[in-house]
Amino acid sequence: MKLEKVKNLMGGERLAKPIILGINQMLVYEGTYLKKEYIDKLIELGIEEVYIHEGDIINEKPDVIIKEEVRSE
Repeated sequence: MKLEKVKNLMGGERLAKPIILGINQMLVYEGTYLKKEYIDKLIELGIEEVYIHEGDIINEKPDVIIKEEVRSE
């Protein structure tokens, strides 16, 4: 787990701790994979740093699987 500046996030990072705005106001749950839209909203809300899991980043665009027959056409 490491503390990371929100402005340095690219998307695909997984939160190690939840983001809480106030008493009983959970914004994003622990374990959530951040999307670019979430990061933009965090910046808009003035949240500067979050805890993320190290080495646990997913690619926002999944690999495309194409059948061999379609690929050859």
